[in-house]
Amino acid sequence: NVATLPGGAGNGNGSGGSITDEAVLAEYTDLLATHGFLNYFGPQRFGTTSVKTSDVGRCIAQRDFKQAVSLIMRSKAEVIPDFARALTIYEDADGALGNGRFAAALAACPHFCHDERDMLNVLATSPNNFEGAIVAMPRNTAMLYVHALQSLVWNHMLTRRVTECPRVVAGDLVYANHAPAGGTPSGSNGDGDDNNDDASRADVDAGDGGRYVPTQQRTVRRVTEEEAASTRFGLHDILLPVPGPDDAIEYPLHPSCDRQAYEACAAELGAMALLRDEHGLASRFHFHGTYRAAAVLPRGLELRSVEYSDPRQLLVETDGMRLRGVSIDAGTRAMNARERKKAAAHGEDPADAAAGRVLLQKPIEASGHVNEASNEEALVAPVRHAIVCTFALPAGAYATSLLREVFDFSDAVATP
Repeated sequence: NVATLPGGAGNGNGSGGSITDEAVLAEYTDLLATHGFLNYFGPQRFGTTSVKTSDVGRCIAQRDFKQAVSLIMRSKAEVIPDFARALTIYEDADGALGNGRFAAALAACPHFCHDERDMLNVLATSPNNFEGAIVAMPRNTAMLYVHALQSLVWNHMLTRRVTECPRVVAGDLVYANHAPAGGTPSGSNGDGDDNNDDASRADVDAGDGGRYVPTQQRTVRRVTEEEAASTRFGLHDILLPVPGPDDAIEYPLHPSCDRQAYEACAAELGAMALLRDEHGLASRFHFHGTYRAAAVLPRGLELRSVEYSDPRQLLVETDGMRLRGVSIDAGTRAMNARERKKAAAHGEDPADAAAGRVLLQKPIEASGHVNEASNEEALVAPVRHAIVCTFALPAGAYATSLLREVFDFSDAVATP
């Protein structure tokens, strides 16, 4: 479930107008800079296939390693068609090969499918050792799946909290020293595996001499009635727990996100093992509890509209262009020259490459018929619009969550 931050850019409270209008963009920039955006784990956290990484994490947390291996194999077949034959062999449990199917699947597995080959190597020699197959993967890879399940629970809890109580209230959690939640802005795009920022050196406890302190070891306190009535704290200051079995993790007092609410959500999502670690897997897959800010204030935010006609035209400078002092136009010409050279080498029409292989619009006569004139002057390139976004986010925040606030105008809770 996904909610929109009240008062934020995506809640439909703006003055209206085209998103490419500079006045509208200025309003959205001000709203996002003032209110921030909800700090959801982005969609890339959960994978791009029909098999969600959180589904695999749920199986691992419940010690259903056989199903976890099957889901990983199916997901790979959706991304890598060459893996389909290995999957067919692997799933043919009732076939003539029997347990010999694991060795046969390994032989059919593409050499670059390293994780799957690691698992099949174990199963080829120990057919029932599905736990060993999971452990055979790189530890960070296996951890990603369980962390995705933690992220799923956290996203649900954030939606419930903001839907039921979109403001700071007494009993909310903040860091004891009121250090900025989410760390120091960095180049991270949120694709890493930090459930908050405890995997990042950006998380520094200012009250501890600037020494790095893992988030789960940082102390939190509750917001008082007086503080809740003031404007000292915003949603970007309050913390929601990322669920884990740690006894030291504290929970807010509001019924939408207290310990009981977390347990109800975890039970609904089949994730109770995260809170209780009944199978002793927390140390192996490192799914300890931590804290994550409910919202994020982007820094250096700029939204601007640009027009262009060539779909291959560069719209922003790359770091390499800045270092070499190359302008956007010069960079575009250089890129098109490379495309022409590449096309000529493959026997293609270089003109198509230079134009981005997109047909230009033909002018329409007063009669309503298309002018089929062959001369290039009769062709008009369509004008396109783009939004260029510039911003800096703390480690662990997702750019996709910020962009959703810009381009999603619904103020309703959406169910993707």
